[in-house]
Amino acid sequence: VCIYRTDIDEIIDIAKARGFHVKISDENYEYESIEELQNKQGNHILKLSLDISQEEGMNWSFNKIEVDIEKNGITIRSPKKDNLVPIWQEIKDIIARRESPYIKFMSPMGWGWISIIYLWLGPKRNELLTLPLSKISIWLSPLIFLLVMMIFSFFYQQKNRGVYLQHKHEIVGFWGRYGEKIAMVILGSILTILGKIVSDFLSGK
Repeated sequence: VCIYRTDIDEIIDIAKARGFHVKISDENYEYESIEELQNKQGNHILKLSLDISQEEGMNWSFNKIEVDIEKNGITIRSPKKDNLVPIWQEIKDIIARRESPYIKFMSPMGWGWISIIYLWLGPKRNELLTLPLSKISIWLSPLIFLLVMMIFSFFYQQKNRGVYLQHKHEIVGFWGRYGEKIAMVILGSILTILGKIVSDFLSGK
């Protein structure tokens, strides 16, 4: 999941509106503001921690909300206290709206395992030598699809993780602005082509 400056600002505003303090830090330093973090670390970072507590400087985990944003995902930790649960829920909702409905399809390891299983279940080398070219093409088409999805999902995950310390409309770069739409178009196109191949095969064309 990738989140943006708008989301971070909203989380901080929610906490401050309820009288809570927010400590901003990364792997090495603590910052006074998001602006300071952005000036020192750039517009895209892979690690950000937000500690939300009623008393400034509090380090007791049983009385604060911890939001850890890392390259492999986002973790929200909070004790079940009446004053913390509403904030925890609002933060959870903010992050949930950035979860793409197709993100579960963007797993390089998943596509890699499916490719291996497909190869294992497919015709062996000696069988391939005896198959007509049309049959080989039909067998290769899904394999090519699986390999393309594995490569594409790898690059998708590399680009869509961490925190952009800019508002989404401020992001410079074609992929940064349109990456999710491109992913949907490519995925839809590949599935359409694969469906046509399977349909032609079943109909004997």
